[in-house]
Amino acid sequence: MNIQFNIHIDDRIISFIKRNISKKRFIGMMAVLFLASSALIYGGVTKEFTFKAGDVIKAEEVNANFDALFAAVNKAAPAGTVAAFAGSAAPEGWLLCDGSSVSSADYPALFAAIGTSWGGDGSPSFNLPDLRGRFLRGLDVTGTVDPDAAQRKDKNGTVVGAVVGSLQEDEFKSHYHYQGAGSAGTYGRYGSTGGLTAVWHSDIDGEWSPGWQDAALNTSTQGGMETRPKNTAINFIIKI
Repeated sequence: MNIQFNIHIDDRIISFIKRNISKKRFIGMMAVLFLASSALIYGGVTKEFTFKAGDVIKAEEVNANFDALFAAVNKAAPAGTVAAFAGSAAPEGWLLCDGSSVSSADYPALFAAIGTSWGGDGSPSFNLPDLRGRFLRGLDVTGTVDPDAAQRKDKNGTVVGAVVGSLQEDEFKSHYHYQGAGSAGTYGRYGSTGGLTAVWHSDIDGEWSPGWQDAALNTSTQGGMETRPKNTAINFIIKI
């Protein structure tokens, strides 16, 4: 007995294959996808249809099972998901977070997820997040943990407040360093400069009354180009 299957596979499957499958793996992946259409129960995915020997399989039934598979995959890593990636080039199905302008028509799911939060007007293009050289910080719309949330800016320097895609430049928390002289013993006396006199002298024999006077002092310049923790460079990628 010869059995012939006439199955229509819609454009979403073809697009998925083009984005994620190399030619060498095409046949193997097609087999996996076909088997997955009747074995979606694994991994907690509920399949729309099950088949047994002798059943006539309809195209809409197979496509419904693929819909369930795609929904499960997208739920695990929806468009707009940002991940750290140790490679130098983004894998298929992902783009580098390098601020590039991309077409909203070419990446409709990604555009629906992030819109113009990172730049662009959406017609015809929008910008990817530019995370090169930056640390990520959770959005704090209340300003409880991020006290300067209301002053956050977009990439053009315009204040936009606490919104996704807003930026902050490096900054030290307000503080001061105190320098003073002791109240006993013999210290040196320094001359006046800039209207300020530093007197670090107290003579315990009485020539000078014990005490000290605040002095304005400058330390030598130390450090590098920025303040940073120890770090390792890595690429951030975004799911399309």
